[in-house]
Amino acid sequence: MVFHAESLDFTGVFRKKTIDFLAKSAYNNFYQRKKQSIKRQF
Repeated sequence: MVFHAESLDFTGVFRKKTIDFLAKSAYNNFYQRKKQSIKRQF
């Protein structure tokens, strides 16, 4: 039972880290595209 709870907790932590990483990379991609489009305008 304890092991099951620990594995559940680990899965939650891993999922949160994955979501944070995906959100960060998506934001970085969006930011890079925004900078490039601003450069093209000038």
